[in-house]
Amino acid sequence: MNSRKGQRLVAVAALGWLLLNYPLVSLFNHSTWFGVPATPLAILLSWAALIALNWLIIERTR
Repeated sequence: MNSRKGQRLVAVAALGWLLLNYPLVSLFNHSTWFGVPATPLAILLSWAALIALNWLIIERTR
């Protein structure tokens, strides 16, 4: 693994830590999106975005 790819993966891990940390997730406690509670939806979308970013970083450098 080259150092640039490693740095990007560490940055995505830090972004994931921020997105899935309690203070940011708690912003969605009392709202709904299209009738779905926003907290689980925000966690699921953040998780999916992190997976997609990791996939892009790993596949682009092959």
